[in-house]
Amino acid sequence: MADISGKTKWLRIATSIGALYLDSCLHGAIVPIVAEWDWAATDVPLTTNRSQTNGNEETRASFAIGAIFLSTGLVEIGLSPIAGMTADQFGFDLVILIGLLIGILKCLLFGLLGTSIVIVSTNRVLQGALSACTQTIAMARIRDVYAKASPECANVMAIALCKMAFNFFAGLVIGELYGYLKYRVFLLFLPISLLLIIGVLITFRNDNFHSKDKSNGKDECEQNSSGAVRWRVICDVQLMIVTTCCMFSTLGQSSLEPSFAVWMKSSFEAGPKSTGVILGLCGVASITSSLASAQIQPALQHRSWIFCMASLCTAGVPLLLVNFSPNIVVAGVALCTHLFGATAARFTLLMMCSTIANSRYPQSYGLVFAMFNVGWAASFLLGPLLASYLFGSVCVICIIGAACIASSLLTVILQTLDSKQGPNIMDCFPNDYPKYQIVTSTGGPPLSYEEEIQQPKD
Repeated sequence: MADISGKTKWLRIATSIGALYLDSCLHGAIVPIVAEWDWAATDVPLTTNRSQTNGNEETRASFAIGAIFLSTGLVEIGLSPIAGMTADQFGFDLVILIGLLIGILKCLLFGLLGTSIVIVSTNRVLQGALSACTQTIAMARIRDVYAKASPECANVMAIALCKMAFNFFAGLVIGELYGYLKYRVFLLFLPISLLLIIGVLITFRNDNFHSKDKSNGKDECEQNSSGAVRWRVICDVQLMIVTTCCMFSTLGQSSLEPSFAVWMKSSFEAGPKSTGVILGLCGVASITSSLASAQIQPALQHRSWIFCMASLCTAGVPLLLVNFSPNIVVAGVALCTHLFGATAARFTLLMMCSTIANSRYPQSYGLVFAMFNVGWAASFLLGPLLASYLFGSVCVICIIGAACIASSLLTVILQTLDSKQGPNIMDCFPNDYPKYQIVTSTGGPPLSYEEEIQQPKD
């Protein structure tokens, strides 16, 4: 497959990046205003002196806000594999369109009906569906226009991953505008959503470039894609490790989101504006990390696992120390350092996922990225469960930092990702599953292959 050129290529890239940024903006917009909702905080017996609100109590994120944020991860985990398989069968464009329509519904609900606990709950559920349809599917749609990895591809993917920064920039903007517009501020996202939908429709297609060239349309390939290949994707050991490392690299951010504003208010008496500034600085750190990683990654070649290990350690160490910050400045520096390392790790893991998809499963491209998104979503499932205990005597934030450092050891296994067949759990059960093998074709296109399925002998 040759690289797609011209306006079609760049319009597909632009709309994919736009969908990613919109997803992050809608996800992060409510973070700085959580503390403004009476039901989002609760007082518990005092465990630390610094967060004291009176003689006997401290303020924490309530169980209600944690449960609401948890619903996002739960829905995203459930829908990600479905979105991936749908993208493989009907094309990335259809899934992206569904995600953008969900985004419009979110904006209308928040902008017209306010921020009651019922509305917030509904919107977080919709956020999970939106992320499942856009988060890694849009990244796969970008990677789909490139036949092979290249510096241009790495730079574009880095710009796409800057979406994480828009989580924080949205918090900065909403923190400033909320005092004037209240919940109607979410209506500002509607025109952007409509423009992105128009852009996707202009280049709409019901198949993907990689899958189109995979085997010249053989029916046998289609049958195998829906069976043995999907199981190999799910059971691929190196893809599991990439997914696990992604979960731990994102767990710090996902656990901070429901409790960050409450912690800032109770510990440092910071309001939405001060909290928004810290979020904006975290966004700058995330963008810097993405762009720097894109320049470093091509030079590493097969040693990218070393960079991933260093990034995970950089993300984990600040979490061990942030709970002991004496003031808001030190806390902000620790959080920015954590986001710098976590973003670099996620970028490296995303490129590893892309390598696995290209070298082993071009016909199940969407499912590979969807499995990566399961790890991403798992952090947003576990994070809210830990939010209420993040700071205080238990100091869960320190445990998350230690887990992030420990997960870096798994990256040693993430070598030779470009091999046609990596370690797979299915290979341990040859009597239960058909044998699967990819044989490179010498006469066809670069990404063509032939598949042979041999039934086990009696």
